Amino acid sequence: MKDFIAPLDTDIDTCAKVVIRKVTDPSPDPSESSFAFETSNFSTPDGDNPTFSLKDTESQQYDEVFLGTGLTVTEDLSQLPAGWKLDSIDCGDSEGVDPVVNVETGTITFDLDDNSDFVDCTYYNETGGTVIVHKVTDPTTDPEDFQFGFTKAFTTLAASDPTFTLGDGQSIQFDDVLLGDDLTITEDDLPPGWALEDINCDASTDDVEFVIDETTGTVTFDIEDASDTLECTYGNQTGGQVIIHKVTQPSGDTVTSFDYSTAFSTLEGEVNPTFVLKDGETKSYSNVLFGTGLTVTEDALPAGWELVDVDCDASSEGVVTDITDAVVTFDIDDADDTLECTYTNRASGSITVEKITDSGTGSFEFTSGTLSPSPFTLETITAGAAVSRTFSDLDPGSYDVAETVPDSWNLVSATCDDGSDPAAIALSAGEAITCTFHNEREVGAIEITKLRKHAADGLGENHPHEGVEFVITGGELPDAGVTVTTDENGVACATGLLVSAFADLYTITETVPEGYAEVGTQTANVTEAADCENANAGAVKEFINTPLTKITVSVDSLVEGGTFSSIDCYVTGDPDGVIEKDGITDQVDDISLDLNDLEPGNITCDFVIDP
Repeated sequence: MKDFIAPLDTDIDTCAKVVIRKVTDPSPDPSESSFAFETSNFSTPDGDNPTFSLKDTESQQYDEVFLGTGLTVTEDLSQLPAGWKLDSIDCGDSEGVDPVVNVETGTITFDLDDNSDFVDCTYYNETGGTVIVHKVTDPTTDPEDFQFGFTKAFTTLAASDPTFTLGDGQSIQFDDVLLGDDLTITEDDLPPGWALEDINCDASTDDVEFVIDETTGTVTFDIEDASDTLECTYGNQTGGQVIIHKVTQPSGDTVTSFDYSTAFSTLEGEVNPTFVLKDGETKSYSNVLFGTGLTVTEDALPAGWELVDVDCDASSEGVVTDITDAVVTFDIDDADDTLECTYTNRASGSITVEKITDSGTGSFEFTSGTLSPSPFTLETITAGAAVSRTFSDLDPGSYDVAETVPDSWNLVSATCDDGSDPAAIALSAGEAITCTFHNEREVGAIEITKLRKHAADGLGENHPHEGVEFVITGGELPDAGVTVTTDENGVACATGLLVSAFADLYTITETVPEGYAEVGTQTANVTEAADCENANAGAVKEFINTPLTKITVSVDSLVEGGTFSSIDCYVTGDPDGVIEKDGITDQVDDISLDLNDLEPGNITCDFVIDP
């Protein structure tokens, strides 16, 4: 032992570091599959060329790998779990080393020549594409929620039933479908009365190859990548459609009902249903089961009606109909088949003559060369309320009616609700036409001219007087009447006055301006006139006003108490018509006399002075 020399520290490290990591897609891996690895030219203090296995998110770390060249780590592709493949290898986190990656063999090759070398590589494995199956039925939504059975020939990472069912609008999605070829989905359990219409897999990803066999309901496909998605829609059909419309002549009949019977069944379980239609109504059956010799029949008609037409031209192209009287026979063999028929029934026609007086009431005679009896009379009771006479059970054709308009009435309008002229009413079969005659009482106008004597404007009494008010009463005017005021031309106009044939005479009363002599009222007889310019003579009135004058006369005694005086004033030439007189009195020395509201004329005053 005395010759033993202890080893010296040379500061030489002959080992590097290698880490291999595992990541799967999907991650986490529900199957916990294990992936085998082997090495070559790979030495550690624990042995040469170690082997190991990894699961998702696991790693294998070697901290003392001896330096060397041509070292390899290989994922054994021959031992991959069924349905898995190596997708990629990433050594980007390595330091001092640039491994050569070969994904096809699962191998990385590298050299370790420095103790700081660090190989860090992640192996990515994938499996599991996606399979999505949709169910669509025609009709949709399937009212009975029928379920359609499927079988499949593929496997997923998670345990799953090899069969499944779908109803209308439902879908099923299988994730993590293991990679494989010639996988299949088959619709093989259809409810009675249903047929496979089509299979559409166009929604699949571009790199998924598939073959569709609609005869067997099978889709055969490959899943070669985790991003592969097979997405298919199975369309199934049953039941066509029956639509029955009702049209009556006249239209708008909301009372009369028509009965129908059938010979067909529906998906909802109806067998030979019956129904009732009125004008404008429709009955639809959306899920009529396939069949031949199906029928729709319009049963016994209400009294006064007849069947005039059954039109099934709106039916779909594939539906052939046989129409015999009120019975339609047809076949339904496709979900797109639609029987659509319109039954048209006709009732007797009618013409109603309607009279409305917009104001007042009256009796009106009508004549016709085609309606009986003629003439006939309609008498209104309330303004605005209609009275009428109906002529029923009329055959199609042309009819006429005319009103004999009474005096002092105006025919405002005569119209028929179908657009016909009352002189030529085009009555169709089963049509109900109302012809309405509107009348209103005639109205007229009163024109009032107000003139005055006004010396400042010149001689005479023909000077217009502006701003004078007149009150017109009578007729159907309110008790207070209506007030009109003269304009700058001295003219006032009142329009819209009911003619005197209905309203009798109108009374015109002037509101006399201050300082003018009062004039009496006038009456006016009004006939039809649209405005004052066309007022009849009996409604053109003139009022002339005379201004009044005040005279003051007085006697002054020059000596207080010296004289007694009296004054007598009268219209010249009429001394007996004394206007004012102040008798002799010893109480008054000086007297003054006011003569008020004097119309133009000569006035004489006699003065008596008696001391």
